[in-house]
Amino acid sequence: MINIPKELKSDRIILRPHKIEDKDPFINLMTDKRVTKTLNFAEKQKSTQGATELLNTVIDSYSSENPIFALAIVDKFGKQYLGSCGLSLIDEYKRYEIFYSLLYRYWGNGYA
Repeated sequence: MINIPKELKSDRIILRPHKIEDKDPFINLMTDKRVTKTLNFAEKQKSTQGATELLNTVIDSYSSENPIFALAIVDKFGKQYLGSCGLSLIDEYKRYEIFYSLLYRYWGNGYA
């Protein structure tokens, strides 16, 4: 079982579990083809309905025995939602992949 941290902080950002309040920016993230073109998501998940279902699944998983290790990336000072990051198991290789994605408007700001 993976333990999801309540919060991880750096000088500029906070990583925390996703909340339902992240819905609108999460949908913006998942429906922006510039952001998702290199991400390993099904096309359905790149729609408003699919992104909403994915966010709900992630949030619901936090209280399960097998939580999805996905965290919101939030600006430390303004608390704006910047994107998402986490770990994803690649069964074929029996390894984890680290992933992150930022809303397009935050690209080029030194977050990655």
